[in-house]
Amino acid sequence: MGSRYSILLEKIWNELSPKIQRLKLERYMKDVYSQTWITNRHENYGFSAYDKAICNYIEYNFQSNDLARRSKLLDVAVGTGYPIAEYFVKSGFTVHGIDIAPNLINYCERNYPEINTTIGNVNNMDYPNNMFDLTYCFHSTWYFPSLLNVIKEMLRVTALNGKVIFDIQNRNNKIHSDITLKLQDPFVRRWLKNLKNMILKDGPVIWKRVIHQTPTYPETIYKFLMSHGCDDFFVMTWDEQQYLVKTTERLPYHEYARLVFVVSV
Repeated sequence: MGSRYSILLEKIWNELSPKIQRLKLERYMKDVYSQTWITNRHENYGFSAYDKAICNYIEYNFQSNDLARRSKLLDVAVGTGYPIAEYFVKSGFTVHGIDIAPNLINYCERNYPEINTTIGNVNNMDYPNNMFDLTYCFHSTWYFPSLLNVIKEMLRVTALNGKVIFDIQNRNNKIHSDITLKLQDPFVRRWLKNLKNMILKDGPVIWKRVIHQTPTYPETIYKFLMSHGCDDFFVMTWDEQQYLVKTTERLPYHEYARLVFVVSV
């Protein structure tokens, strides 16, 4: 009898565990990580060369087709609105933004009232089909518990002949390899930081779990897109000269830590 209960409990746990982990991660992003993001985004990251290259690429490709004034853009995980959504609003686009964290959306509404914001879960966005000409997501996919589901939602809300653009941390790159990921494990990093703080009296000792970034194999994205009828896509790499370079092949790209996908809907 006990063995049957053990098997049943194990089966239930195996079914519930991914859902529990997803909910824990979403709650962390909503209530904890978002508290530090405002400072990090504005003071530590700013409007980086990478951000500028992304914005310039999108603006050039849309404005060259005279679409800017009538295009609707969706910023998935818009955060504070700075700097990318802000850039596109100033460039004449109609910009919508969705984020799970109310405090980030409140900040965005106060500082960028031109952005049409929504508090919501990107796994199930409350937008109708085919609403946007361009749906994009940057600096965020590695925090999503189910990236493929988010990509599916991005495709759903994008109009025919529109674009979906997002970046990933490339797990084929040595920075995001399995060995590196083990060293970056949130428990290990938190333990080491606490140990340093205790010995050096250099800060608070906090045993609460910290966020864990999840890189993605580009091959997983290739397979997913093609299985959903999206054969018209390409990858851009971010090279050492700080240029976005369009590629023509679907490769592992081991030498690049960051990849940008451009998908035609």
